[in-house]
Amino acid sequence: MQQILDSMATTRAFVRNSRLHVLGTNLLGSVLYSPVFGSPTRASDVSPPNVARFRFLDPRRA
Repeated sequence: MQQILDSMATTRAFVRNSRLHVLGTNLLGSVLYSPVFGSPTRASDVSPPNVARFRFLDPRRA
């Protein structure tokens, strides 16, 4: 999966599951979703970033 994401160099791309956990990104995707990765709403450093948790709980959401 990561090789496919990395091959998409001219577009942002990410993969998420049904619970909106971000499972993988390419370089542009990680830049676009950097607020989600650095959000204080993450359950822990071990858990994957979650788009829904960021959207509803983070004060920096867009």
